[in-house]
Amino acid sequence: MVKQQAQRDAAGANPKTRVAVIGTGLAGLTTAHLLQNDTQARFDVALFEQAETLSLDAASVTLKNATTGVTERVNIPPRSVTRGYYPNLTQMYDFLRIPLRRVRYTFLYAEIQSTKTRSSRTGGPRPPQSADPMAGTYFAFENAWKPVLSIRFPCSRLQQLWQTVFIAACYVWFLAACFLVEPRVAQKTGASESLQAYLRRTRVPRRFVDYHLLPVLGAICTCSHQQLLAFPASDVTTFMTRSSLQKTYMTDGVHNLQTRLVAGIKDIRLQARVRKVERVGNGGGVLVQWEQLQNGSGPVSEEVFDRVVLAVTPDATAKLFPPASYALSSIPTASIEATVIDPSYKRVSVEERGAAPTSGRLLSLDNFPQLMVFRTHFADDVAQTEAWNYLPSGAICRTSPFPYAADEGAVLHTARFTRTLRTAESRGIVQRVVVGGRGRAAAGDADDEAWVSGKDNVWVAGSWCWDGMVLLEGCVVSAMRVADEFGVAVPWRDE
Repeated sequence: MVKQQAQRDAAGANPKTRVAVIGTGLAGLTTAHLLQNDTQARFDVALFEQAETLSLDAASVTLKNATTGVTERVNIPPRSVTRGYYPNLTQMYDFLRIPLRRVRYTFLYAEIQSTKTRSSRTGGPRPPQSADPMAGTYFAFENAWKPVLSIRFPCSRLQQLWQTVFIAACYVWFLAACFLVEPRVAQKTGASESLQAYLRRTRVPRRFVDYHLLPVLGAICTCSHQQLLAFPASDVTTFMTRSSLQKTYMTDGVHNLQTRLVAGIKDIRLQARVRKVERVGNGGGVLVQWEQLQNGSGPVSEEVFDRVVLAVTPDATAKLFPPASYALSSIPTASIEATVIDPSYKRVSVEERGAAPTSGRLLSLDNFPQLMVFRTHFADDVAQTEAWNYLPSGAICRTSPFPYAADEGAVLHTARFTRTLRTAESRGIVQRVVVGGRGRAAAGDADDEAWVSGKDNVWVAGSWCWDGMVLLEGCVVSAMRVADEFGVAVPWRDE
């Protein structure tokens, strides 16, 4: 502690490096936290967010059940993790002393028959759905080794047993392939093997793929099955090998995490919509132009920073910073919607939106059972899975790329997000821009026309800025990478 204070006192004699972090999701806040807590106190950090509140916890809601009086904090979008696939995220939680709550899921797989219509095939409105978790269910299990048999399934017990044996054999086959058969990489082009090609090469049965593997992966990634099949196979094999047979935790303390990550950061600019980021001369810094949003629109301001970190989606990065547009504008994205539904209409109400709960009993029980339903819309040309999480309060959290067509239950809350998709081509782009560009940017290779993270004193961070599925771990990994390039120690790395 004395040594760190001495380092901070010594740094006070030198001007600090001014850093603008644009975006206040997990990647932006983690980056800002690491720079703000640099042991040598070399950085002044400014956070830019166009919304009225920091975005990490902005969409979350606090629900209250009028019957039981229980207050429940619901993270939007839902966040569940395993220590195997999220080592850096969980280490950060441990370092900040924010508990992770164990959750015990029962998974149901359902087929939505009513969507085999012309409207679903042409992208028209989706038919209303029932809030009954058993609607269309064809398989269920509590964990990988404990299937659930029910008389409500559309087949006999004997057929259910046979289906269970088939699924178990397919699962073991696919998991063994993930451990033993590496995805291919083209020698000439360096292109990654797609998931579709990998599944064909390893001969995973088609029915298992369509009705069991793709629904759960599609719900995790919130994309269509066709988009998922275009993912790099390495994303899925790594996810499977690191998360299989792992305990699942809920990151209930998202608001606590947000509060601790911004602790000590004085320059937080809310309702500040950044319009452009551009380099100023040779070594003259980076210009940030933003608009102060007050009652619609406000004055436009400009400020020069020494460095800028763009912690936003690739399409937003391409719009804000033109040198990055050539590479990043081709990375696909999709819109998703999270909807909180009260199937009883009157029992559950929203106590607070965005803000942390200030009253009531917050439900956060370790190993509490929850129901997760993967509802797949099958059509002739596309299949899409929605995740329906039945919460302890009695509400339902639905995550889908489609708006909710109300049939049963009142919509309590809706939030929309942008999801970055993965393809073999986009994986190559990310590797060149983020991973492969570290050495060239550090060496100051200004002659290379292709922009890479760190060039022009502009960096990128986000869930898409790593070689893996676009999930929370990517946010932390990319923030740690930025800290490494700034020469800042990551305190939880040695925990």
